[in-house]
Amino acid sequence: MGFAGVRRLTLRVDAPARAVVQIGEIVLPVPEGTPSAPPARPGPLLGRAGELARIVRAVERAARAVVVTGGPGSGRSATAVEAAHRLAPRFPDGVLAETLGDRPVSAADLARRVLIALGEPDPAPDPVSDPVTDPVAVCRAALARRRVLLLLDDAADAAAVDLLPPGSRSAVLLTARRGLGLPRVRLGRLDPTAAAALLGGDDPRILAACDGVPLALRIAALRLATEPVSAVAEGLTPAHRTLSALRIGDRGMREAVQRAAAALRPGPRAVLRGLGAFPLADVTAETAAALTGISRAEAESALAALADADLLRSRAWGRYELPVLVRRFAEEDARDRGGPRETAAAGDRIARVYATALERADPGWWAAEWPNLVPLARHLDGRDRHRLDHLADVSADRRRSRAPWAAWSEIQRAALRHAEAEGPPHRRAALQVRLAHALRERGDPGAALAMLAGAEERFADAGDPAAAADAARATADVHRDRGERALAATGYRRVLGALAAHTGADALRTTAWALSGLGELAAAEGDATRATRLRRAALDRFRALDDAAGLAAVGYQASSSRVVGSAAPSWPSRASTSSGSGSNGSGSGWSELTGAPSGVARHHRPPNPVR
Repeated sequence: MGFAGVRRLTLRVDAPARAVVQIGEIVLPVPEGTPSAPPARPGPLLGRAGELARIVRAVERAARAVVVTGGPGSGRSATAVEAAHRLAPRFPDGVLAETLGDRPVSAADLARRVLIALGEPDPAPDPVSDPVTDPVAVCRAALARRRVLLLLDDAADAAAVDLLPPGSRSAVLLTARRGLGLPRVRLGRLDPTAAAALLGGDDPRILAACDGVPLALRIAALRLATEPVSAVAEGLTPAHRTLSALRIGDRGMREAVQRAAAALRPGPRAVLRGLGAFPLADVTAETAAALTGISRAEAESALAALADADLLRSRAWGRYELPVLVRRFAEEDARDRGGPRETAAAGDRIARVYATALERADPGWWAAEWPNLVPLARHLDGRDRHRLDHLADVSADRRRSRAPWAAWSEIQRAALRHAEAEGPPHRRAALQVRLAHALRERGDPGAALAMLAGAEERFADAGDPAAAADAARATADVHRDRGERALAATGYRRVLGALAAHTGADALRTTAWALSGLGELAAAEGDATRATRLRRAALDRFRALDDAAGLAAVGYQASSSRVVGSAAPSWPSRASTSSGSGSNGSGSGWSELTGAPSGVARHHRPPNPVR
């Protein structure tokens, strides 16, 4: 038949030297010295430019070996193949690729494979009887004459490094589940742009479920080719169904994580399962020990092993977080092996750990632990009222605990739900006032007013008129914020009248805030003389209490001449609730202002969270 006009046919054969390759009816011997090419690229590699640059830079700087690691489905093999293609021009004698199957391979066995790929004769199989033909020594000698890149996929150890002679210009590029003590390039999650490009879409539910894992994104993309976006997203969204939805044929994320877990030692594998028993956002050695019932030292060792296997992400201060899809696997494993009883027991153990930690918490602890306190509150809700109340009360001062609003409010609302269902009315009212203060400071007076509904009456029914007065004062503050001056003035006067006959520091403080509120109303109405007199009365009481927050707030009001409806001053932190007598101040016209004798009162006002 012939090929008219063709002068030369170039055929590239990727096969070991001296091999015989048949292509159709043509049989070709591969000449010695023919360099081997890297394996074919499996497809376009997205979002790994930084990692590829680090691999290439490490090899170019004469690193003898570099290992590429990453969690299940991170694309270790594809990344290493792409790196080999980029490095191939530096290794004119070829790229020799071997798949090791995550099983230990002796240096001698690996040396024989390399020698065969290089076209060298197979050395004697017994290096003891014939040390001259020791395969490792022969391989080193062969590599000393060549510049070869050994590309070893799924290595279980670093035995391949022993094949490189001193001063060799060859290099080893491995993929592995662990670091193997070698220079390492870790593959993390893809960034949002690369993840959306790989998915071929930007549905936030699908992207969140896949967590930037290339394998998960590829599977989801294949499903999107035949299914509506809504169907794929709804299949992935329930946490207990995510892994089942990320599977096509015999490939899936569950199988990928399962293989990684099976490669662990028993201790870390048991800890991984234990971490799935309770949904902490991240763990420390202390919380991991509580979840799994082992010692802190054992937990530290297991967490380090899981992080080395890229099944945990290491964070600052000895904290670790489970990647989303690894968490789904751990949760499934915990359910299958322990069931709801074990999950509840793990939650109770964690609750005991946090009950102790709350007593010595510092600002740094609060900042780190807020994401974990929310699932703890959900666990305690309906199970342990006393621990839930303790958590809500200790975390009530948002300024001290550096509380993010969403987490803080969820914990307080959990305690409020429990109080509505089982707690005494007084407790329910106290939580209402606490949340109302926070809502007001966030600029939502409508929600604050709704939250206060019924609080004053509940305090009164519980026989605590001082607390009822403070709830009334909080309601008046909200009316003032909303520009409802008449309602605010009526509320403040009711507070002053209710506390006239009471003694105690809390009543004095509530009185001072009511006087301050009346002062703001007077200033808004243009009555500067009355505003000054009311503010002085408030200042006298704050001085008697040594209340720096109150003094600062009233001073700010006077200096800025604020009007009704402007931003309210910051609420003070929880004051001492110990009872005692004291003066209502002197020279402030108390009798003239209220027509009542002086006195101070006791009142359990919730602390004001400031954000």
